Amino acid sequence: MSAPDLQEIIAKLVREEVARQLAALRPERDEHYTTAEAAAHAKVATRTIRRWIADGKLPTLSAGRELRVRRADLAALMRGERPDREPTPEQIADHVVRKRFGGK
Repeated sequence: MSAPDLQEIIAKLVREEVARQLAALRPERDEHYTTAEAAAHAKVATRTIRRWIADGKLPTLSAGRELRVRRADLAALMRGERPDREPTPEQIADHVVRKRFGGK
């Protein structure tokens, strides 16, 4: 077996394991915040949440007159990612390693 073949096999195994770990971390149902709850969770002013929404940085759902923010979208924005984009397996692995072992 050549080195590139072995590298391909290892990469595939890592992607599969990361996908399993990510699936285990996802909540069963997606939680939604009001703008006030999102602001409290992010430790910013409600005005900031509304500005992120107006700037298109934070997608929303409408619940009557109230706007709702998906918890996952707010978390992605707080991590510096685009909320509408799934992280790559490499980004997930990097996040898990940093969270588990510390680091920057």
